[in-house]
Amino acid sequence: MIMPATRPTYWSAAVCRRGHVATDILDRHPVEPHCERCGADIFKACPTCGGRIRGARYGVVTGQLSAAPDFCGACGSVYSWTTREGLVYAIENKLDSDADLSDIDRELLRKRIQVLSQDPSDSAKIMGRWIDVLKELAQKSPSALKAALPVLVQILEVRKALSLGS
Repeated sequence: MIMPATRPTYWSAAVCRRGHVATDILDRHPVEPHCERCGADIFKACPTCGGRIRGARYGVVTGQLSAAPDFCGACGSVYSWTTREGLVYAIENKLDSDADLSDIDRELLRKRIQVLSQDPSDSAKIMGRWIDVLKELAQKSPSALKAALPVLVQILEVRKALSLGS
């Protein structure tokens, strides 16, 4: 069966700023303004452009959305709940769109970010490498630096939790 062009193939979702899915069929099930799991504000649309947050697919049993999407399908913005992998993609997207960055620098930075983002270890060596990459990004691609900061914060939080024995 072919769906009419005017009907979207996905319902809208509502997600809290920490990524808890309040509903994957917002169109039929309104939600409260705050998350029942953590109390955070609920987003019913992209905070950047107002576009829909993709929910469950039409015709599929609802309540099956295992995770909220990392990016807005309309504008490409990263959501606040984005995973580490999603944040790395966001950095790569910024690198790809930076017209002032040479292809050689772009590829070098991409490889360095991929290697570092895969290891959330608490070693001082990894943290030193991240500092070097951030300094390089600050010089060569400020927009990619802005996208890289959440990844570093996430890694530091893991390091803190490991050091505290959590």
